[in-house]
Amino acid sequence: MIVGIFVGGRSSRMGGAPKGLLPAPDGAGSLVERLARVAHQAVPFARVLLVGEAAPYAHLGLPTLADAVTGAGPIGGLLALLEAGEQRIIALSCDLPYLEPALVERLLHHAPERAAVAPRIDGRWEPLCARYDAAESSAAVRATLAASERSLQRVFARLGERAEELPLAPGEREELRDWDRPEDVT
Repeated sequence: MIVGIFVGGRSSRMGGAPKGLLPAPDGAGSLVERLARVAHQAVPFARVLLVGEAAPYAHLGLPTLADAVTGAGPIGGLLALLEAGEQRIIALSCDLPYLEPALVERLLHHAPERAAVAPRIDGRWEPLCARYDAAESSAAVRATLAASERSLQRVFARLGERAEELPLAPGEREELRDWDRPEDVT
């Protein structure tokens, strides 16, 4: 099992500074350090990797995985993660400051026979808070890239009924609130 924390974004709405290095709201290090702890608490046996352009995070000493397709956005990182040699993976965005281990643990165990499991908010999948079966999902990612598409929503559309929605318990929607702009940081 691998948990990949996606760090490769340009952070243009945050002024270009790596979002994962923002201080975690609990005061215990950066967002990435907090997410690594959350991942280890939820899935103690998992390898935790930083996915994407991780040079700004080198001082954290976490293993990294480069995008399989550079310049394609998160889909390039997802392909690399799916082809990293594990059957099941969990993908997490680096800017989820409120994510708790219980939600990650539920991702791991919910509908194990499905190609992908993720929450949906307002009809949109949360592809960077999701669990994927590598063999089934990599074909959908490759087909999306072959169609010159980069949207992770398109990956879920290609998976169709092989994707399963993870119902959110009360309060879990707040755990998926990310930090995209400076005014989001609280």
